[in-house]
Amino acid sequence: MTSSFEYVLDPLLFEEGRLLAMEGFTGFTAPRSRGGIGVLGEKSVHRVLKYCCSPAADGQEVPIGGYVADVVGEEGIIEIQTAHFERLRDKLAAFLPCCPVTVVWPAEAEKWLCTVDPATGELLSRRKSPLHQRPVDIFAELYRLKSLLPSPGLRFCIALLETEEYRYRLPKGRRRTVRCDRIPLKLLGQVCLSVPSDYLALLPDGLPEVFGAKETAALGKMSGDLARMMLNVMEAAGALAPAGKDGRRKLFIRNREDPA
Repeated sequence: MTSSFEYVLDPLLFEEGRLLAMEGFTGFTAPRSRGGIGVLGEKSVHRVLKYCCSPAADGQEVPIGGYVADVVGEEGIIEIQTAHFERLRDKLAAFLPCCPVTVVWPAEAEKWLCTVDPATGELLSRRKSPLHQRPVDIFAELYRLKSLLPSPGLRFCIALLETEEYRYRLPKGRRRTVRCDRIPLKLLGQVCLSVPSDYLALLPDGLPEVFGAKETAALGKMSGDLARMMLNVMEAAGALAPAGKDGRRKLFIRNREDPA
């Protein structure tokens, strides 16, 4: 079975929403500071992605089952979550009996670090960050929702972004800078996780038929902890099946058929 959806985010709406955000578009609810950088309320990445999913105001912030959904449309509910997926448990438990739910996770595939003078709004520096997020990094978050992964209708979309992270420079004697907002610059791509084959596509190349976290970490250039979480999530999602142990190490094999 192939993935039941190819993309969630419309690139044209993303660009439109990004431009509106930078202009201080009044449809965005957060107050804006000098230079269009938000410092209170809803942050820019969340606002732009929400607009990208539903530019119409009546499709955003919709009350359902005692909670408020970020976006509601023909394809169901869309929730945008940058971190702390465990906070979604109760929400998802309320939403999933009603309709399909897609969780959008923004990943900073490329990031620029910008330092701003808080008094004048002057840009003091802009440099490329050596840190970046990969699609596999979502497994550290999905591990916190492991028990919900078999739920019908639950799917995930990884939005690969180029962003600018703005930080205010603080007076001497304090922490040097404090982050005030992240501005999305480009939608570089998106990876959707809906069926087991989608999850399997994120396994590193070169794995043997039977493998564990050690092989996954080495070939995927990731930490052992992330590799273990990745394999456990894939097992919960039906993408992997247990294949015994090597001492205390759990081994897995690819599940070639989607569960009925």
